[in-house]
Amino acid sequence: MSEASLDKSVRKNIIDREYKRLLEPVTHWVRPELVEAIGPNDLDMVAKFEETLPLLKAEVRSDLEAMTDEAFNFIGQDPYVPYEINNLPEIAAIRLKIAELQRIQPSIFACGFGAVPLRADFSYWRTMPKLTLHEALMLSVGLNPALYSPDRLNDLAKRRSKKTLCSALQFLLDRREVFYRFYPAGVSGYMSMSFPLLKRALETYGVELDQEFREALAARCPDAKHAHETPNPSKSISSQERDTLLKLIAGMAAEQYGFDPRHQRSETIKNIQEDLDRAGLSMDAKTVRKWIRQAAELIPDVYWKD
Repeated sequence: MSEASLDKSVRKNIIDREYKRLLEPVTHWVRPELVEAIGPNDLDMVAKFEETLPLLKAEVRSDLEAMTDEAFNFIGQDPYVPYEINNLPEIAAIRLKIAELQRIQPSIFACGFGAVPLRADFSYWRTMPKLTLHEALMLSVGLNPALYSPDRLNDLAKRRSKKTLCSALQFLLDRREVFYRFYPAGVSGYMSMSFPLLKRALETYGVELDQEFREALAARCPDAKHAHETPNPSKSISSQERDTLLKLIAGMAAEQYGFDPRHQRSETIKNIQEDLDRAGLSMDAKTVRKWIRQAAELIPDVYWKD
């Protein structure tokens, strides 16, 4: 086929095929459904991309239609080899324009934590006995914890800059630093936390929470007003039973936690309080100290002598 006799239908088929192939990297974008959420977003960047995309599509089709017969003949030859076609000056120029748009193509996180495909299934997560640091972090902004592993967040933190990360992910990494402060560290990493202990820590640090996560916490944590009520107020214990319980407390405090009433400054009370919290038996430090000191009075003085 000569260049002058190139059939119009052949040209159209080539244009349609190359149009679809070249634009494929940017045409799969669809703005997700959004719900109300906390945290920042980059919807202005999303809007800019969505406004520019149809303009680029029109420009690409116009550029393809303006190609020479020589270029059409080269593209239409058998076998079809895309990487060789990409080296044509006309196609290379189009690919540069598309690459410019790709640089501003937003990720789904640009829509913020309200993007429905990112959302956690709270009917599942609220049934967990405890939450890891990563799970609590992601759920606190409404995200499905399976979307990003802890290692992937670590990788994001290594290349962290406003030029490479969207506002929502920057926000998530900042929030992770706060969670590091109150999550208990164990030998092999951070330990899991019960819902009551986690709720108290989040309130202490004033962490803003996703509405669904806040409701899940409330459902799992009994009202503080009723949590410490005596199940059967009419039933009391005898003095002998009380002393027996205090002896048990004294023995565990001294032997297992290293409590020593001679030491005014000690981590013992704090450690006991934290263990009670992990067991879902929240108690303030003042109350713990009161009963530990009363229990210690039952231990013979000779025990405390070096």
